[in-house]
Amino acid sequence: MKFKRILTAAMAAVISLSSLAVTANAQAAANNTAAVDVSVKNAAKLAQPKAMATKTANSITVKWNKISGAEEYKLGYSTDNKKWSFKTTKKTTLTVSGLKSGTVYYYRVGAMINGKVRSDWSTTKTVKTIVKVPAAPKNIKATSTSSSFKITWSKVSGADKYKVRYSTDNKHWTYKTVKESCTVTGLKANKKYYYSVCCVKSGKDGAWSKTASVTTKQNIVCYKGTNIPDLGKFANAKVVEKESADGLYGYLYNASDVTKTEMNNYKKELVKKGFVKGQDLDEDGVEASIYVSNKYYVGVGYEVYNGKKYAVIVFMDLAKI
Repeated sequence: MKFKRILTAAMAAVISLSSLAVTANAQAAANNTAAVDVSVKNAAKLAQPKAMATKTANSITVKWNKISGAEEYKLGYSTDNKKWSFKTTKKTTLTVSGLKSGTVYYYRVGAMINGKVRSDWSTTKTVKTIVKVPAAPKNIKATSTSSSFKITWSKVSGADKYKVRYSTDNKHWTYKTVKESCTVTGLKANKKYYYSVCCVKSGKDGAWSKTASVTTKQNIVCYKGTNIPDLGKFANAKVVEKESADGLYGYLYNASDVTKTEMNNYKKELVKKGFVKGQDLDEDGVEASIYVSNKYYVGVGYEVYNGKKYAVIVFMDLAKI
């Protein structure tokens, strides 16, 4: 009986050891299978994504088709197709912001497993961000002569060039593209011109500035004669009456034909010719300014005569009075 118990215990031990061996072998087999599964999964090659992009001035958004088996996707983008930047996502779309406007970007997408790209990269394509043209210039100013005007403005950062348009009716425009200021010549005297300015970048026009106007100056037509001082007259106004006496010459114009601006321009011309401004007259229907040189005495202004207002220029030759 004693040997029988020993034999029974030994057999139980053998069975137990066999069971452990089987369990161990089963676990090893399972581990091997898992390892094979991971290896197979790591080695699997995914389908190639197909990507396309949309753009704004400072961003691109890339979209692609969903790839079976992919865990993530990697987007690469570059300005030279050499040095790449990357972003990853689990979605099938990704936006890259903070880009330069008017710039070409290369992009491509890869499908990933376990943090590695397991597909061929999508075909490398390009997209150009929208050109962002700066706002219209500021501090726009215009100066004129009798046959031209010059427009200036503050320089705008980011602008390649500037475009100026001008017109006599604010409808039919003439355009000039310049790098800095703009001078327009060959114009009519005492004519109103409308103008505005915009920035140009990469060949694209920006918004136009608010339309302004400038009027070319009254042209002082100088003429010579035995009894007529070489001083000039209002070029675009018709002389309705002319008087002359010993050393005195007078010209009357319809007041509606000569504006105060034109009158002031004429006075400035007298100063340029060496005349010194004297007193102003404002009495008995006369509004005039007196200018004196070493040879002539000139009165220029407005006069009411027989109930009608006239613009007046009076020359007096001091040597003859």
